[in-house]
Amino acid sequence: MKTFRPLPLILLFGAMPCFSHPHFFKEVRFAFERGSDTDQWISVSHITVPYNEIAAGSLPSGESWHLGFATLKTGTKMKIGSTEIEAGEYTLHAKRESESDWSLLLLPKGKEGSDNQIHLKGVLIDGLENEEHLTIEIHPVGDKEHTQVVLEVRFGPYSIQAPIEK
Repeated sequence: MKTFRPLPLILLFGAMPCFSHPHFFKEVRFAFERGSDTDQWISVSHITVPYNEIAAGSLPSGESWHLGFATLKTGTKMKIGSTEIEAGEYTLHAKRESESDWSLLLLPKGKEGSDNQIHLKGVLIDGLENEEHLTIEIHPVGDKEHTQVVLEVRFGPYSIQAPIEK
């Protein structure tokens, strides 16, 4: 007869509150057309890091934040904001333009550097209820008459939305 030993379970579950903050890997994929053989898609992946108001506030104007090491991939050429991007893989950053203004940047994977920055025109919404964790989504917004797909980056009191067109 086997003996039940609760000690390993107590150690595992009892130690969980000791972890400072769990980070999760998140990936969102948006398909413009049905079917797995089409290249009409865009995806974004990142780590769900907590928003740190002190760190964000101390980031100098002109510097960028890695957004939980976010990666954006697309299977086809498309527009994000008003900027055309080629199919491929990019890192996604938020750039602090000024004390209260943020924008989005794409950097082609393997060609990161200030010379290769792609600025995405987006709409910054400030003063929202505080979002404790970084969230990056690709989703439709609008109503029945006027719907568009947006890339939305949400952190702290900010939301940056950049429309996506294929």
